[in-house]
Formats: sequence, C-alpha cells, structure tokens
Amino acid sequence: MLKMENIKFYNFDPEKIKIANILHIGRSSSIFFQGLLEGHPEIITIVGHFYPEERDIKLKNLEIITENIYKKLRIYIQPYIKSLDIENKIPKKEFKKYLLEYLKTFGVSTKTLLIGIYYSYAKISDRDLSKIRYILLGSHDLITFLRSLKDFKDQKIFFTTRDPRANYLSYKKKGYLLFGLGFTYNHYLFLKRLIKNKFKVFVVKHEILHKDYKILKKEIISFLKIKYSKEIESCTFFNLPYDGSEWKSSTRGLTSIIPNKKFVEENWKFELTSYELIFIQFIFSDMMKYFDYKKESPYKNIYIRTLGNDFRNLSIENIKKYQGINKLILEFCRKIYFIPLLGLFIIKVVFLSYHCYQIIKIYFKTKFKKI
Repeated sequence: MLKMENIKFYNFDPEKIKIANILHIGRSSSIFFQGLLEGHPEIITIVGHFYPEERDIKLKNLEIITENIYKKLRIYIQPYIKSLDIENKIPKKEFKKYLLEYLKTFGVSTKTLLIGIYYSYAKISDRDLSKIRYILLGSHDLITFLRSLKDFKDQKIFFTTRDPRANYLSYKKKGYLLFGLGFTYNHYLFLKRLIKNKFKVFVVKHEILHKDYKILKKEIISFLKIKYSKEIESCTFFNLPYDGSEWKSSTRGLTSIIPNKKFVEENWKFELTSYELIFIQFIFSDMMKYFDYKKESPYKNIYIRTLGNDFRNLSIENIKKYQGINKLILEFCRKIYFIPLLGLFIIKVVFLSYHCYQIIKIYFKTKFKKI
C-alpha cells in the first residue's frame, strides 16, 4: 500500500531524490548562482541556507513541528527579499498540509523534513513533480553543509570562488574583514579536503560566471546531467526576477539579473594599498595558484582615484618624467602610499587638497583680474 502511495511523490521519495549543494569561498556570487538555477524544471530550491536540526524534530506532535518549521523558514528567507509577501508565496495552511502529508508517509527525520519542505513548496508553486530530480540546497556555510552531509552522503557540490584580492576588498567595504578572511580560508581548505576524499565537486569561478557564462552553463548541465532550459539564463527566486538589491549584496551598488562583466572589474588594482596587495597575495598564495589567479607586482603603476579621476602619478616610470621639487613631492607621496592601511587614505587627502588649492587659486586670479 505504501509503495502505491509513494508514486504521487515521484522523485521526492527519500530513496530517489538527488541533492546538489552550494558552498562559497568568500563573496563570490553564491546567492546569484543559486538564483540562476532556481527556475530549471528539474531543480527545486529556496533562497537562503536553511537545513533542519535535530531539535526541530524532537517534539512528537506533527502539527507543532510543521508550525515551527514554517516560522523558521520565514526567518531564513526574509533577509534576502525584504519586500516579499511570504504568506502569499508560501501560504501557511497549504504548506503545513503538504508537509504533514509527506511526514505521515515517510516518517519524521531531518532528512524527510528537509525533503518534505521542498515537496510542499513544489506543490504550492505548481511545479511539475514528475520532472523535478534535484533539491538544490544553498548551504553557503560549512555548518549547514555538514548537517546535510549526515543525511545525504552522495550529493553534488558547487563551490563558488573569487579572486582573493577582489574578495578582500569586498569584505573590507562590508566592514567584517578579519572574519571574512578566516571564513574564506576555512572554506578553501575544506574544498581541497572534499576533492581529496573524492566528493563530486564543481568549482564556479566568479569571473567565469560573469564573463563566460555561455561556456559555464554547458559544464553545469553536464555535471548535473540535466537538460538545457532557458530558465537558467537569469536569476530568479519565487518566479520573480532577483538582482540582490534588497539584500545589498554588491558593495558597489551594482545590480543585475543576468551574468554581467561589470561584476568582475579589477577595482582592487587601484583601491588596495601595495602593502595590502603584498599581504593578500602572500596569505592566499596557495589558493591563487590553485585557481590560477596571476599575482600582480605591487610596485607597478599605482592608481589613485579621487573625484572620479584616475591618477597614475605615483608609478616610478611617471615620476621619472618630472624634475626638481615636483619630482621630490611625488617621490615623497609614493613613500607615504606604502604606509599599511593608512597610506591610500592620506594620499587621497593630499590629492583632494591639491584640487581645492587649484580651485581657490583660479578663483582669486579671476576675482581680482581686471577685465
């Protein structure tokens, strides 16, 4: 009788469903990547990094379990899309009905609870259950991933990664640099461990995702053994375009629902001091070699940007063009630039002061000049 009942669950049967998972090394478009795969007919995913814990199933009362899970799911989803009416997209009454149906059929465990959540969401969003083969988890962090690994040993794992220098700059702008660097390095070491232990891992480089998605998507399709669908051409969640603006994912305020080259501009070349560049290339030397990121000499052209203008005044080659006091000033500025962390700020103040001086000078020249 149970086997006949299970037919209506299709691949959501715990013995049939496949799991794919997303982890990330630094700020590397992991949510954006999850959104690109969201609409594929063979994949079901929910934004965020929710995975049930043992404490979620301690209570024997299924009604309470489903009620608590619904509340918890809302908490995990809302930060990514603050304007989303979750009650409208995932009505509580329907969600609990389908989840109860699933748990009564397959029993209660963290594994069945997780699958039941996605089964409920698929039913609510009118997805074709007969086509869905994968639950795509957005674990994103190691703790959530390790929870899922207890239930699903044979899962396919995506690791999004990014140039450590761009990643450093992004964490610096977000204001949690030390945590971000530690987080990045831990995830990199964990990736190597998974590969060593022969897990099925696919690395998605942030730069290739945004510059060569046409090639990358073919490799993703091959890795998952799914058919091409036009739904993977743009980022969506809950069948709505998603550009990350509500979550403020971009430190430069850039938004897009499709892969875009503007997300891989090498701003770190003129926004990091030389000492920062030396530091990050040393700390992440192994990672840069592993992912084929070429090191940059910190003593080449030094870009200083103020008031929307680019200055290369502090390169050695440029300084050689000057004579006398101008040359001495530029050489002095170059030495200041190399002060760890503060150098770039000081030089920007110097250039800004110079701009102000020029404006005041012109003002007084024109004010008292006879016409």
